Amino acid sequence: MTTIYQAPAPDEALAGAVGAGIRRIRRRRHITQKDLAEQIGIRAGPLSNIESGKNLPSARVLLRLAQVLDVRVDDLLAAPAPTLTVVREDGFMYGTPDDLRPVGKCMAQVLRHHGEAVDREGPPEPAVDEPMLRLLDELTDAVLALEDLAGVQKWADIPLCFSFDQTEAGIADLAERVREALGISHGVIFDYIELLEGAGLRIIFCRLPAGHESIGCHDGQNRNAFIFIQDGATVERQLFRLMYEVGRLYIHTLAGSRDRTSRLTLKETDMRGKPFTPHRMARRFAAEMLMPERALRRLVSQLRIKPDEWNWDLLMRLKHRFGVSAESFLYRLEELGKIDKPLVESFRSAIHAHYAANGNCEPDSTYRVLNPNARIGDLVHCARRRSPDNPEIAEALSVLRRHGLKNPDTGAKGASRP
Repeated sequence: MTTIYQAPAPDEALAGAVGAGIRRIRRRRHITQKDLAEQIGIRAGPLSNIESGKNLPSARVLLRLAQVLDVRVDDLLAAPAPTLTVVREDGFMYGTPDDLRPVGKCMAQVLRHHGEAVDREGPPEPAVDEPMLRLLDELTDAVLALEDLAGVQKWADIPLCFSFDQTEAGIADLAERVREALGISHGVIFDYIELLEGAGLRIIFCRLPAGHESIGCHDGQNRNAFIFIQDGATVERQLFRLMYEVGRLYIHTLAGSRDRTSRLTLKETDMRGKPFTPHRMARRFAAEMLMPERALRRLVSQLRIKPDEWNWDLLMRLKHRFGVSAESFLYRLEELGKIDKPLVESFRSAIHAHYAANGNCEPDSTYRVLNPNARIGDLVHCARRRSPDNPEIAEALSVLRRHGLKNPDTGAKGASRP
């Protein structure tokens, strides 16, 4: 009687963890399963079995995977190494790249900063804690899974690091360069979500923990950038926070760039004489992106509006064209010298009174309509078309729904101001 040797079945938990880790790293590197299989010298079928936890990779395959994915073998046998950085200053000055420290076993890590605390003009945002990191982890993994299953390997198509002076003029120049990279120059754009997503940034409207209006994540090694926006805020606030986080991203990459010879400091002041902190830099960037000086000056000039000729209806009509809040638009007109100070004070009082009485809703009858998470709906549709029975699609949708995404399988059909 001939005895046929059978290798013992791999430990299911270990095989599942190793396979999931390999798949996760592959997706963050924007490599398809087929391409990775070719690079390590095996067929796509066996690699699929490894990633799904059916088989453990051999020593030779492990070594090749580590080489191609640019990680250590130990990283493939344990929890994946952190790659995403949460872009936050948390009320402190920026430090050096040495201030990056991983938190827990999550894929995200917080950028810690040392130095004197600075005034943020408002209540401080809550800390990014372990539950928050897990939330960001789950959302990024779900979106990357859908991209992979849909056959869409995305990364940022625009430069995510520019050198700029830490002054108001430097931030204005940065915004102009970003606009040039996006191909919009000084134009006024109605759909900034579509514009930025088309450039490879991922924008997710979801339910963030209380106190967080938005948060950005950056993975410089793989050119991944995610921006999370609190669902339920006014459209104007959401657009401002979107551009605010884009500004934070550029401030973060400047602070961490290798060719920097000095830290970001608080030596400069803004037009009101306050320290030009990273927080204020990001706010200035958002204003420059949404209300470019040249476009605003040209519009006021074309309409022949003199500084003393503004009225309430005109202010509301033009602020809506730029998709910003009445308060932000008034502030921009004031700093550009396009409106008289007595009118500024009168309008500001009326705007603040309206906000107080109406929960910060805008005081105009028109409003922007956004189409948040529409790209996620497109990804789900394409993934189902390619692999209709793949259980990962349902898993990703479950994660997205759990974190407040409405109809992630179809994409939101428009969201108006609450």
